[in-house]
Amino acid sequence: MRVTTSPLDFQHHSAHLLRAYPDSTKITTTYHSSAAGKGVLTLKTYDPVSGVVIKFSTTKVADVGRLVAGLQKLAREQVGVEEKEG
Repeated sequence: MRVTTSPLDFQHHSAHLLRAYPDSTKITTTYHSSAAGKGVLTLKTYDPVSGVVIKFSTTKVADVGRLVAGLQKLAREQVGVEEKEG
């Protein structure tokens, strides 16, 4: 398992895994909240065929927006849709 340290690092490694195994790679998100009101968002990209797992967790609200934008880009890559410019 590769634990990434930034949203950009997660997106970069996940994109490589999606390109290598486009038919079997999955991305999952989980959110756990605590009694103190601080939650943890965890994203995981995994491929059951190769056994590769890429993981990123955060408690920072600013990272959540970056991750959502990154997931949109990864989803476009996975289905083969070009990103629109302008």
